[in-house]
Amino acid sequence: MQLRITRPAVVADGGTTRQFMPGLTITVNEATAARLLRLQAAVVVDAGDADTPVEPEAPRRRRRAGDAG
Repeated sequence: MQLRITRPAVVADGGTTRQFMPGLTITVNEATAARLLRLQAAVVVDAGDADTPVEPEAPRRRRRAGDAG
């Protein structure tokens, strides 16, 4: 899947950290694409041969000190 980066983003994946700068057009796997779309750091340029559109990952909620657990 090809994405165009719209704002700076850093993605850590499997021990690898990648930094993307605005203006780049990149080809990434679906998991990385979902992360970048969730961060609103990219827009889809070409979905390739994906049958279904990639949905952004659900936002992760940070735990607060007052949370039980």
